[in-house]
Amino acid sequence: MNTWLPIHTAPHDGTFVLVAGPSGYGSTPLRVEVCRYLKNEPHVGGWRNHANDWFMDGGEDAQWWAPIPEIPTPPVKRPVGYAQVIGRSKRYPKVKI
Repeated sequence: MNTWLPIHTAPHDGTFVLVAGPSGYGSTPLRVEVCRYLKNEPHVGGWRNHANDWFMDGGEDAQWWAPIPEIPTPPVKRPVGYAQVIGRSKRYPKVKI
């Protein structure tokens, strides 16, 4: 199921959503950021990310949006080889693999 929708259907109430559009970089044709729309700034596309940067700063204006998916709930299984810090010293911790 495709959850990407045209940007004109996105919420304009300050809710953070996933926003996608063409990239201004030669290494990748598309970029996706978590952004919210600011109604008082439509001249720059209105979309700002969590760091308060405009989406248009990295290329063209946003073309699609999607709701942010739910975060998985713990417990998360650690992969094989995951390093776990043990011991009392923060400066020289022992690492168990």
